[in-house]
Amino acid sequence: MTAAEREELETLREENRQLRDLLLPKAVFPPGLRMDRTEQNVTLAIRAASPGQVTRQRMWAALYGTRADGGPTSANIVDVYMTRVRKKLAGTGVTITTVPNHGWYMDAASAARFDELLACGRLTSDQVTEGTR
Repeated sequence: MTAAEREELETLREENRQLRDLLLPKAVFPPGLRMDRTEQNVTLAIRAASPGQVTRQRMWAALYGTRADGGPTSANIVDVYMTRVRKKLAGTGVTITTVPNHGWYMDAASAARFDELLACGRLTSDQVTEGTR
């Protein structure tokens, strides 16, 4: 690899990192939500697009865009994560709505509530109990 190719590769890696940061802003999730990293990334991608929608393709890029292997082979994995995220958000006042054959969105009230949860960094024990039923 030449010096020019190495420099171009580093430039592309940095651009990729910056684009990923736009798709998935950094946030500290309340421990009571008990979300793994992928579930957090799903939620952050939807919140970052609010009030717009996140398409399946954009979600896939946010979750697996930087992997050399392109990510899991099953296209249903995003649906699996959406189900998990919805269950963990149940009872918090945050709702993710599906747009059939397009993607997902978080309405303004849910986005505001989600921002409050992140700002507080915690949930009440009642919300955690409701969210796990």
